[in-house]
Amino acid sequence: MAEYEQYHGIVIRALVAKLVGGVHIKAHDAHGILNSFLINHSIGLYIKHSSKRMSPWLFSFTKNNLLELKLLGESAQLVFISLVCGHDGFLTLSMEELQRLSDKKLSDNSLTIHVKRRKRHMYAVGGRDRLENSKARGFTEEMIHALTK
Repeated sequence: MAEYEQYHGIVIRALVAKLVGGVHIKAHDAHGILNSFLINHSIGLYIKHSSKRMSPWLFSFTKNNLLELKLLGESAQLVFISLVCGHDGFLTLSMEELQRLSDKKLSDNSLTIHVKRRKRHMYAVGGRDRLENSKARGFTEEMIHALTK
């Protein structure tokens, strides 16, 4: 089993547990590494992980990662990105939040998102030069609402 599969499993398990009424998950593989999923036929979920044990965590999106996000967006009504922070947990951003927090445009060749968390605090998320957004662990209310309507 590849290391990334363990980290992705954390997010998929949390999704199945959250949506106890049932969930349909379809792989949306564009480049040979399974990062993208189509949930309930309409919600895109892209999973990125950092195997680093402690904060801060860096998430680098390559040109291929950004292309995969774009392709997922063409198949989904909404796209969310789950960032798995080692064994600490994960947080989820909407595509709009990713664009707002990144220090580059999603049409560029790459971008980096930084995540920090102090003990018993929320995640601080941002681009290279600033951390401005506090996020709770798990999925956003926006994503859960979209999946349960």
